[in-house]
Amino acid sequence: MNTMNVLHIGEGAHWAGIEAHLTALLGGLKEMRGIDRLVLVVFNQGLLSQRTGAMGLETICVPRKRKIDVSVLLQIVRIINEQKINIIHTHGYLASIYGMIAASFAKQKQHNIITFHQRAAEYVSWKMRLYLKTMIIMARKKKAHFVAVSRDVKQSVLLRSPIHDREVTIIYNGIVCDDAPGPERDKAKLGLD
Repeated sequence: MNTMNVLHIGEGAHWAGIEAHLTALLGGLKEMRGIDRLVLVVFNQGLLSQRTGAMGLETICVPRKRKIDVSVLLQIVRIINEQKINIIHTHGYLASIYGMIAASFAKQKQHNIITFHQRAAEYVSWKMRLYLKTMIIMARKKKAHFVAVSRDVKQSVLLRSPIHDREVTIIYNGIVCDDAPGPERDKAKLGLD
């Protein structure tokens, strides 16, 4: 692979674990050698798009008018083809469905990764189970690899879906140490020498 053009897709509606993870991950990837283009697609303007935009990352908001919006798929396909994306990494069930369907229609060949950030117990309603099943069908068609952010998340996904153990890699979320308070500041706050 001569060039590495990476597209991350996330909903971006709220500020929670996925958004915090994406901000840290993209901040680290931005500094990596070998990545020629790094793009984030979000469905909602919010804190995620503000923070990644402030970091100088190419952040594209593709707003959804309804849960399933064909215009969003078409825009993602266009981004994949125009920006010659060869790695698509999705975060969250809706982003993964859109990402895998768009990847299937894109002319540009790519590798696909889906990260599970939450336990599959969240997929209890018939609608959520349908989303999960659709995502897995599309992911298998694209030979995507699955990532779980913890052993517990992986086990819950394996219990509630037809995914096999060998298809899921555990990669724990990292911690950005620059944001952690230093011991000197903590000592001063507590009045310690």
